[in-house]
Amino acid sequence: MTQLSNPLEGTDGVTITVANSDDNGGDAFSTIQIDAGCTVAYETARAAHGTSCAQIATGGSSGQAYVAWTSGLSGATVYLRTYYWFGSNPGGNTNIIRVTDSGGTIMATARVTSAGKVQILYGTGTGGATSSASIPLSQWFRVEMQVVKGAASDGSVVIRLYFDADFD
Repeated sequence: MTQLSNPLEGTDGVTITVANSDDNGGDAFSTIQIDAGCTVAYETARAAHGTSCAQIATGGSSGQAYVAWTSGLSGATVYLRTYYWFGSNPGGNTNIIRVTDSGGTIMATARVTSAGKVQILYGTGTGGATSSASIPLSQWFRVEMQVVKGAASDGSVVIRLYFDADFD
């Protein structure tokens, strides 16, 4: 089984690039998207683990800001664990996790809606489940996701949300 991880440790305010994303022992990201008006940078004010984290902000624009591994994962089952801090609910639906197969076909997406709910989208973009609880604001929370690739339409997605203050 392949495992990729990145501690997102870096110097406060420095833009995260593919070249510097592995400076502290993590696996370098293969893609970093920063559209005009958006931010993808190291931040030390709210580190969940270690001394820094990634600040990813769209700045109220419709642009995209994200880090991604587009290769290196293989197999029919993918597990993910990610941590988030939202100061407010997003102005529009915001993708927080997207899993693609080796050909780039979307298998599943998790997003936070403008109402603060976490929603699963299947590979076709069709909505699956939506959380009944809202994400906590101004507090770290954890999202775990398992995606099992099946034949044309028989895969599965499991998502677990950890909203309590002791999220580890």
